[in-house]
Order: sequence, then structure tokens, then C-alpha cells
Amino acid sequence: MSFTDRFLVLAADPDEPDVLSKLTAFRSFLLMHIGVEAVLGFHATLAGRPESPYPEIQLLLWLAVTLACLVGIASHWARGATTVVCGLWIVDALLVFPSTANHTFIEVVCLIAFVFLDLRKSGERAVLRQTLGWFFVIVLVYTGVQKVLYNTYFDGQMLGVLIAEEDRFAWFFQWILSSDEFNRLRALGPIPTEWGQALPEGAYRIDSIPVVMLSNATYVLEMLLPILLLVPRMRSLAITGIVLLILAIEIGAREITFGALAMNLVLLFAKRDWNRRLLPFFAVLYAGLVVLRIVGGGWFEFVI
Repeated sequence: MSFTDRFLVLAADPDEPDVLSKLTAFRSFLLMHIGVEAVLGFHATLAGRPESPYPEIQLLLWLAVTLACLVGIASHWARGATTVVCGLWIVDALLVFPSTANHTFIEVVCLIAFVFLDLRKSGERAVLRQTLGWFFVIVLVYTGVQKVLYNTYFDGQMLGVLIAEEDRFAWFFQWILSSDEFNRLRALGPIPTEWGQALPEGAYRIDSIPVVMLSNATYVLEMLLPILLLVPRMRSLAITGIVLLILAIEIGAREITFGALAMNLVLLFAKRDWNRRLLPFFAVLYAGLVVLRIVGGGWFEFVI
């Protein structure tokens, strides 16, 4: 076995059972996931909240993406439809660059992997599974490293800013912070344009020990748990930990579709075919999100 093979096999055993079923289910989920994002973007643009300076082009793109996703989900044209979606999604990302959302890059990389690696060929299927596994590990570790480099998680300042600026985080942390500290942060509001001049340094720092511990635990777990995914004996524990971490983050962040994407990526590591088993659940979840976004508002304005 070459060095490259030994490296790749850390993220997935090439002989693991149900790999074809897992990857086929994940591709169906990915197309459903992107199709829903296109529908929500289409609705936002019609509602007067365009995401780019080219709303007419985006409307046509999202319509084409939605149709291609519908064709590709659980059909014989899945690979061709995935190729079409991949090309259109790259164009859509370029239209809003440099404001392209981080999760869009994850979606594009996953799409490219499915375009260039054929599920019908066992060798390419194994490489695809290993590629997606390593990609998830690298992304999750990097998110933790980013938080360390930001230098605003050690004393909870980043959470303080989010609590002050965004209602979705305030809704959750009001139950953890003391009323005095919560009201102080909310009174600060968003960071002023001339940061460091209008407010004293450390104004958003949090004194609550549980919240500071939570802030530090986030980047530690994001760097530690994906490494444990590469250790077969620790893999089940790592999967459970990452699933719980995603759920905990989503309580405050409410980035529902991003959380679902991360959840499906980590489930590729599981021994059982949870991607296939949970696909109907995610279909119902996404259908509900579309309905809530269109008929609702306020709390239901999820970040996708």
C-alpha cells in the first residue's frame, strides 16, 4: 500500500459496507439541500432582498438549479444533473463574490467530487468516500483554528458581539447570562464602524464563567473531534460528539441547512447507513423550512 493509500484510508476503509448506498443518499441530500437554498434565494429576491447586484440573472440561475436538482434526486440522470448544478452553483457563487457564504464553498467542493468521481466504479467510489471524509475533517479543524486566530473566543468576546448584534443568539443566551450582563451586552448593540474609538477595549467581553467555558470548548472540540474520526476505535465517540456539537451550535446560530449539511457529512463515517435512513427526515425538515420561510418570518428567517 502506497503512502497516499495509507493516508486516504484513515478517513474511510475502502472495503466498508454500504458505501455506495451512503454516497448515493448523500448526493440526493446534497441536491435537495442546494435546491432548497435556490428556492429560498428565489423567494428572498422576489421579496425585495436580492443577494447580488444581478437579481435577474440569479433568478434564472436559481430556477435552473431547482429544476436540475429535482431531476437529479434519485434518478438515472443524477450524475448529469449534478454536473449541471455544479456549474450553475459556481456561477452563482461568483455573482456574490467576495461575499460568498462559507458553506457555498463546501457545497461546490462536494459537487465537484461527485462530478469527477464515478459512483459506478468501485475504485473511484472508494476515493470519493475518502475525499469527502478528509474534506470534512480539514474543514472542521480549520474552523477551530480560525477561532483561535481570531483571539476573541478566549474571553467570550465573539459571543458577546453576537449576543449584542443578533436576536437569534440573544434568545438563547438570555437563559444563561445574568440579567445584568445580558442587558449590558444588548445595550451595546452592533460594533461601531470606528471600532476601538466609540467603545473601550473589551466592551463585549463576557464575565460569565459558564459562557466563557462554552466559548473555549467550541474551538477545542472543533479541532479535537475530527482528529478522533481518523482513529477507528474512537470513531463512534467522535461521530456522537460532532453530532451533539452541531446541535448545540444550531440552538443559537439557527443555521439549519448548514447544520444539516455538516450532519450528513459526518454520518458518512458511521458504520450503519444513516445517510439513507435519515434522508426522509431531512426531506421533511427542508420542506418545513421552505414553508416557514415563505409564510413566516422573524424567528424563521434562518441563516442558510
